[in-house]
Amino acid sequence: MNILTTPHMERCIGGYSFDQKLDDENAASVVSFLVSDGRERVALTSMVSRLCARGVCKPDIPGECLTTLGYTAVADNMAAIAGNIQQKCWRARRATGFQPEQVAFPKRFHGVTTWKGQTDRGYMETLTRQYAQHLVAIAGRTAKTDPEGAA
Repeated sequence: MNILTTPHMERCIGGYSFDQKLDDENAASVVSFLVSDGRERVALTSMVSRLCARGVCKPDIPGECLTTLGYTAVADNMAAIAGNIQQKCWRARRATGFQPEQVAFPKRFHGVTTWKGQTDRGYMETLTRQYAQHLVAIAGRTAKTDPEGAA
């Protein structure tokens, strides 16, 4: 389903969009369309995710929109679909060499004071290690190991 996607699939989705909208075999104009379409999709994806993250757009709103458009099955399964997308993104990152377990905060970060106070190096290292473990687990998740079947 092309409604929920990731930038990693831009050429595939852009190609689908092109196929549905235009009938042109000029490579330069197709490339121009793909770049423009991708830019618009990235802007919308970014805007919606930021609005939801800030609480302006509640998480149930996209589901309501999908239902209104007739995508009830997608709306009813958004958590599983999102888990599947998340897994594919992390698998792709791992397959291309990213290793979250090797990420470390720069030393200068530990000198930062926020509204919560001085950054706690031990806490941040624990948090980073546990988060990396979860990301690796998400990438390796399968239908057999995930009771939600989101693989």
